[in-house]
Amino acid sequence: MCKKITSLCLLATPLLLTALHAQNPPPYPPDDWQLNVRNINADFYTVVQQADSFFINNPSAPGYKDYSRWVTFWESRVGTSQEQGSFKPAFNALSALFDLSPQDVCDHSSGFASKWTSIGPSQTPGTNFINQGWAGGAGVVSKVMFKAGDPTHNTIYLGTGSSGLWVTQNANNTPDQVTWVNLTDNSNLPTLGVTSFDINPSNPQEIYVASALTPHLPGFGYGLGIIKTTDGGATWQRSGLTYDPNLLDDNNKRITCLDVKIHPTTNHVVFAICGDVIWKSTDSGATFTNVFELNDDNLPFRELVFHPSNPNTIYASSDDVESNDGGAELFVSYNGGDTWNTLLSATAISALGVTPVERMDIAVTPAAPDRIYLGCVVTNTLRRILYWDGTTLNT
Repeated sequence: MCKKITSLCLLATPLLLTALHAQNPPPYPPDDWQLNVRNINADFYTVVQQADSFFINNPSAPGYKDYSRWVTFWESRVGTSQEQGSFKPAFNALSALFDLSPQDVCDHSSGFASKWTSIGPSQTPGTNFINQGWAGGAGVVSKVMFKAGDPTHNTIYLGTGSSGLWVTQNANNTPDQVTWVNLTDNSNLPTLGVTSFDINPSNPQEIYVASALTPHLPGFGYGLGIIKTTDGGATWQRSGLTYDPNLLDDNNKRITCLDVKIHPTTNHVVFAICGDVIWKSTDSGATFTNVFELNDDNLPFRELVFHPSNPNTIYASSDDVESNDGGAELFVSYNGGDTWNTLLSATAISALGVTPVERMDIAVTPAAPDRIYLGCVVTNTLRRILYWDGTTLNT
């Protein structure tokens, strides 16, 4: 909990159009590298050769940026050339560390802690960095959240793609005086990606994090499931829904949780979406029950949102970033998440000429509680905003 910085310059994508996943529409079928990148027994250097060859032969294929992130993450973590670029040492170490035992590296009584001082850069990346490839910052911000009940908006939480969960309590200062503290550095994990998080509105010390490593590629990330703190981040525990990073599903993909939400009024009820399953807990995350499953790992759930005035009505969206067999869809539960139905099918969405939808984000507002806004990514360059008013789907 001791890491503090005076500026956090990461690229935050808009709420409706977050893009944590690579896209693979036709005519680019899965290539060898996209299959081997999930294989713990693969050779990192062979995968890189395969991927580089693929992008040379398919220069317009999407996904190169996300592939580059994957390379950057792994090139310093794989085994030596004598070990043939094996992923196993890193996975074995990660599995051993995933007891989440607190390891406060800033506790000088431990004998190995050191004092760290920021040496820069202190300049915020901006337009003058564009020619150097830094258009507005670098990195992925998965979610930004204000502290509930704070009219000053001075406390802001921020989840990142590979550096954990952060908080500032002086957001109203001038930018160079805003300080950020990392809440997950003492979780004993060497790096932590936050795909989503939620804070108990009645007890801000209780935070749930949907955690993963390199969540940038669908099925290529390394899901750790849901972790939880009850003391504001001083210590972290596994919830009843966690995964070994070596675990693969039936389609040879690692399971990544993309969203976690606390019921707005019944705070011991928690939902998580992991792969193609919606999970529900009624005991503050101690145990989870599978309440809805798509039975298609190529169509994972993406986001879960409560109706703004009736939290027993819950919406969930799916992704279709790999199969391209119809498109993303919207689902609804009217009984607090116990049973689910399709609200907007891929067929209904395609009737508007928006097809196939690869990613779908949801937004609602108290100003029009029965209207649902959908941020749809159709291709790498085509995005549409749709809204559903209960009877009609509009663009």
